[in-house]
Formats: sequence, structure tokens, C-alpha cells
Amino acid sequence: MRSVMLGAGVVLGACIGGGALAQERPEPPRIDVVASGTVELPPEIATIRYVVRGEGQSADEATRALVARKGQIEQALGQFADTRLDIRTGTMRVQEVRSAECRRGEMGMAQPRLSTGACAVQGYVADMSVTASVSPIDRAGTLTGAVAQAGGSEVAMAQFALRDPAAARRKAMAVALANGKAQADAIAAASGAKLGPLLRVTDFDMRDGIVAQDIGAAPRVMVSGSRLASVPVAINPDKVTITARLNLSYEIVR
Repeated sequence: MRSVMLGAGVVLGACIGGGALAQERPEPPRIDVVASGTVELPPEIATIRYVVRGEGQSADEATRALVARKGQIEQALGQFADTRLDIRTGTMRVQEVRSAECRRGEMGMAQPRLSTGACAVQGYVADMSVTASVSPIDRAGTLTGAVAQAGGSEVAMAQFALRDPAAARRKAMAVALANGKAQADAIAAASGAKLGPLLRVTDFDMRDGIVAQDIGAAPRVMVSGSRLASVPVAINPDKVTITARLNLSYEIVR
């Protein structure tokens, strides 16, 4: 008898639940699509990365040498009056230099060492990473060579970018919306239905925080003495590709 009563209670609960669900407003039938849109635009900004080094018998000498070398490089860049620059300094290190006979410990782990004998400090090296954004980009190759000629180390033209990537992404999103509507129209037509209004849009990549980049005027650098003769370098970079992916939900009208 107890088992029968339990069974009846389960059925009753199911009926009550079904009535509650029936009172909820059903969601309209819809079509969900994932659409992408791509735009390709010529780059407007080139980034040059390099390292400034200074050497000396003391940490102060190495630092002063670094500052002097940094000034020489900025003088070289300042010669290009028609170029807009944004120079940013990164990390800086001042390291002790010892002879090659002063070996590291086992497994490459640095061990405490006394600065005597083979491990006596022979000098110091100071280095600083620097990034220079250049516009227009057709001068980037020439400026890369000028940085190396003026004493920069590990000089490289690192990347190309747009001045306003947010505007380019808005264009890509408009293309994605148009592509998504075309996909949804085709699906609705194939199923004998009519496409209704757009219900919801979700950014598939959930990107945010894109900020327009604005390069200011070239730094005011007083150039004295002989001018460096930079070698013109022509460049032809690929276009910058911006892609947006969206989740789109359209209502189906019967």
C-alpha cells in the first residue's frame, strides 16, 4: 500500500508541474546563425622595436652611456621632420659582467658567487627596450635602418596596425550582420518559413577595450653636428585584416 501511495504522489507532482509550464509564454520559433565579416585595410602605423645598450666599468658609467646612445638614436629619428613618431621606453636592466670562467651551477641554475677571482665583476651593461610607432608607414623601413646606424641593438620592424581599429571592427560587424541575415533568409526559405525580426545579437569573440591609437607629432630634438645619411628602404606590407563573428537569432514567421 505504501508503494502505491508513493506512485500516486509522483504522478500528481508531474501533473502540477506540467500545468505550471503550460502557463509560461512559449518562446517564438527562431533561427540561430553564426556569421562572420572581414575587412582588409592598408596599415597606417608601423612599429619599430629596438634595444639601447650602454657599457661601463661601473653601473653609473653604463647608465650614462645608455642615456647618450638613446639621445643619438632620437637625434637620428628627429631628422625626419615629415614623420610622426611616438617613442615609448620599456624595461631597463643594469647587469654585472663576469668572465666566461665564472660558470653557472648545475642544471643552469644560478648559484651565489663571490665577486673574486674568476667571478670578479669586470664591468656593467645597461640596456633598455624601446618601441617607436611611425606614421606614415612608407618611412618605417628607412627609420629602421637609421635606428641601427645610430647604435640601436636588436632593431626590428615588428608589426603594422591601424590608427583606429575600433572603426574597422565596426565595419567588419556590419559585414557580419549582412552575411548572417543572408544565411538566415536562405534557411527560412528552404524550410518554407518567413524570416522575422532580429531578436538577439551576441559578439562571438566578446572583444572590448579597443582604443583608437593617435600618434602625436615628432619629438622636438635639437640636431647638431653631422647628419646621418640614412639608406631609403621601400616597404610593401600586407593589409591589416579585421574579422568580427556574431551569434544572430531571428524570429520565424509562419
